Amino acid sequence: ELGFQDICVEGDSLTVVKKLNDEHNDRSEIADIIKELKNRYSRFRNISFRHTFRSANGAAHGIAFYGQQYDSYWVEEVALDIEHLILKDMQGFREG
Repeated sequence: ELGFQDICVEGDSLTVVKKLNDEHNDRSEIADIIKELKNRYSRFRNISFRHTFRSANGAAHGIAFYGQQYDSYWVEEVALDIEHLILKDMQGFREG
């Protein structure tokens, strides 16, 4: 919808990241979810999945929580409520 073509998705679940990067069919309990996500790959020119430590992923959790409360999205500016989480993530990423 927003026209993004090249994206990198980071997640703190190493298991999920490995499953998304695996070319074989998944047979785990979350196989249907993994299959649905893989079916959406074609919408992007390039997509990659990387593992990040939880200490560098607080902003994602904050945005998910914020998103449950509000019907909005950001393209250029981040909500002030999330800005401090991003700065904390940057610190965790360097330490991670």
